[in-house]
Amino acid sequence: MYDLVIKNARVFDGSGRAAFYADVAVTGDRIVKIGNLGRVEAEEVVEAGGRALCPGFVDLHSHADMTVFRDDHVDVLKPLVMQGMTSFVGGNCGMGMAPLGGRNRDSVRQYIEVFTARDLSKENIDWNNMSEFMDHLEKKGTLLNVGLLAPHSIIRLDALGLSSEIAGEKDIDYMEGLLDECMQAGAVGLSVGLQYYPGSKSDSYELLRLGRIVGRHGGVLAAHLRSYNETLPQAVDEIAEIAKRNGINAQLSHIMTVPKLNAVTRRALKGVIQAYEKLPIKLPVDFEMRRIMDRVRNHEKDGIKIGVDAMPTTVGFTHLFAFMPPWALEGDMPTVMKRIADPATRRRMFKSIMNGRNIWPHRIDEHYNMNYFKQLGFDAFRIMSVVSEENKPLEGLTLVELGNKRRKHPFDAACDLLLEEDGHVLVFGTFAEPGARMTEESLYAALFDPDVSITTDTILMGFGRSSELFYGCYPGYLKRYVREKKLISWETAIRKMTALPASMMNLKDRGEIREGAFADMVLFDMDRIGSDATFFNPNVAPQGIERVYINGSLTVNRGE
Repeated sequence: MYDLVIKNARVFDGSGRAAFYADVAVTGDRIVKIGNLGRVEAEEVVEAGGRALCPGFVDLHSHADMTVFRDDHVDVLKPLVMQGMTSFVGGNCGMGMAPLGGRNRDSVRQYIEVFTARDLSKENIDWNNMSEFMDHLEKKGTLLNVGLLAPHSIIRLDALGLSSEIAGEKDIDYMEGLLDECMQAGAVGLSVGLQYYPGSKSDSYELLRLGRIVGRHGGVLAAHLRSYNETLPQAVDEIAEIAKRNGINAQLSHIMTVPKLNAVTRRALKGVIQAYEKLPIKLPVDFEMRRIMDRVRNHEKDGIKIGVDAMPTTVGFTHLFAFMPPWALEGDMPTVMKRIADPATRRRMFKSIMNGRNIWPHRIDEHYNMNYFKQLGFDAFRIMSVVSEENKPLEGLTLVELGNKRRKHPFDAACDLLLEEDGHVLVFGTFAEPGARMTEESLYAALFDPDVSITTDTILMGFGRSSELFYGCYPGYLKRYVREKKLISWETAIRKMTALPASMMNLKDRGEIREGAFADMVLFDMDRIGSDATFFNPNVAPQGIERVYINGSLTVNRGE
């Protein structure tokens, strides 16, 4: 007798092939039979009535690992499973919760706390390395399946501390040892955050050496690239070369293109974006993304397997410190905060921002690539989250609006906010108004490429504002681009959310509906599935998700 049988479902198996009607039987945590099963005995029989059944959505680029260890993680991460997500891969952008450091544990702790805005000494942390972290999660249990990448920035911090030096042979030997331990514990690969300090200070030799360890374990190199603007081609080539020389797969994280702008061209482009809203026809505004995707495909012709993922949103998000000159971030947190508080040093920081240029490979302090204050302007950034109750009303304001409110230059207002919040400030970033048509269409070449995974980049911490992706990424994509705009087929869209990301991260028996696979499944109504979540109103539950099963267990039932 089966534990569960779903009868008469329209099955999208994740492979991209045409959907078919079948019964699906589950025993334990596995799918054991697919076909016309007739009258069967089962603990539970669910009549699908022709509704769609697909694999659970797999998010290969998430930061939910920064929350999943917490006692309250079920409440905080609930929006993910409500939209049909059954698995995520954390440890992205070089950031993660393990290993916690041996040589420079204080540096590692401070780096993590900037992101989580939580005092790790007060958390229920009983691990030091990746193996112990995984044991902790296994013991406590998790709301959904968790895969982990070894975080390069954390490993580098432990080796060199908060230093900008090029890693020496002994430092790289130490990093190799830590990475090897992570891979042996079960990490699916290495993640790098090459725009962020201190990952931005690594050179290609360091990454080549670490890639050797990844290759030894058959893992993947997931890369937040060194650049997403005019030097994006070089950034893609850098990762492709590391992957090629080590015989490993690469994954290019949250692909996007940032225009090269100055004060004059910013005003001009904003006018073009506003005019485009009223244009009755669609123009090929994704030409730059097409150029990048062609470059990726050319590398693949050389035998390199390169995956790409994209977020279906016009608004990115990260911590406010990310946009400061790297030299200002060296040292421990009190040292950094002292620099930001000092008027003379603050003026020097502003001068670095205004004088910086995009010079590859972006390791010179004055020419760092994350200088989006200069490139996009201060009005491109909105406050995503703060910790103090006094400043909660500021969430949602642009830095220009913050400056106007406080009668200060936006940069001074941003620095003062960092001081008030002990550095714990996250921000949204978008050049135009959130949801601008031209910005959205500039992503089309990636959003509809059959070999580009769809991802959320989840940062759910239990405070601050959310992105609409955290509540409705996958249902929203299916509604907007498949059902309404008809820009991509159901089969291809579902593959981009299931089997494709699972295969890129080597998640065995995930992302597919087939006999022998884990019973991660979503039953949904094709006429109703969708999300009304928007940038300005993100915390909205999706529609049309009937049931979500994780490892055969019913996790979501009709919105509950």
